[in-house]
Amino acid sequence: MKKGYAKIINHLENDLEKIELENSNNIDTFESCTKLTQSYLNQLRNIVISEEFACSQDEITFFKKVKPYALSKFIYYAKLFQIESKRPKGGIDIQRKYFDEEIQEIQEFFNKNHNFYQYFRGEESYFDAQYFLRENKSIRIQFDWSGSFIDDEFSTSLDSTFAKFIGYESVINYCQNEIEVLLLKNNLEPGLTIVNSKLKWTATKIALIELIYALDSLKVFNNGDADIKQIAATFETVFNIDLGDFYRAFLEIKERRKNNTKFLDSLKSALLKRILKFNQ
Repeated sequence: MKKGYAKIINHLENDLEKIELENSNNIDTFESCTKLTQSYLNQLRNIVISEEFACSQDEITFFKKVKPYALSKFIYYAKLFQIESKRPKGGIDIQRKYFDEEIQEIQEFFNKNHNFYQYFRGEESYFDAQYFLRENKSIRIQFDWSGSFIDDEFSTSLDSTFAKFIGYESVINYCQNEIEVLLLKNNLEPGLTIVNSKLKWTATKIALIELIYALDSLKVFNNGDADIKQIAATFETVFNIDLGDFYRAFLEIKERRKNNTKFLDSLKSALLKRILKFNQ
């Protein structure tokens, strides 16, 4: 990958991670990530229209790998913003049906584009020149995201379709995780479900996830037999918060460059200060 493209993608990933770590509201997070990704796509476009590709293979690589990856982030967060904005306020069954329908809608897209999806999943390359060179762009191939067909300088026949494949796979994972959490909430023991809890977690979502994983690591629930999903679902119920994809959030915690236990360290510091004040 060209250094300029790699640098932009790296900055995009870091900035998206920062937004997700610092926000506790899903809708605000998804909106901010969508806007951020759009700005990085504009940066990529400016490079492409101002600089010539060294060869056809470089152009293919960009429109098959680089642009679809960046655009998939836009598609992913824009879709999640839409999903969460329209998420019903009803009970577990209503919400589960809602996410099932979202998954079905996306699956229909994959079915409609079955041949191209097989080309994508199989990492095939025999039609790359036809699919990912701008000079060979064909309206007979590109029937998805037809608006990008107008942008001759920054689109090919299938780059947007490949971006949707990547983004929609992530959206399905998100929806499936939400369904699992809903089912766990539904199956919690009555004594563990605090329906009328007035406590609301007001720190960041990532802070609570850090705490949950710490407690799970110490095996403090059910003699160590509690599942992380059940623990997370219980905390969501008690503290009136939607943790979303907490597995992905944990990976972000693990990959922090400076401090993997930022919230836990602040807890320890706050408690020590309180003990010191009490002893004075």
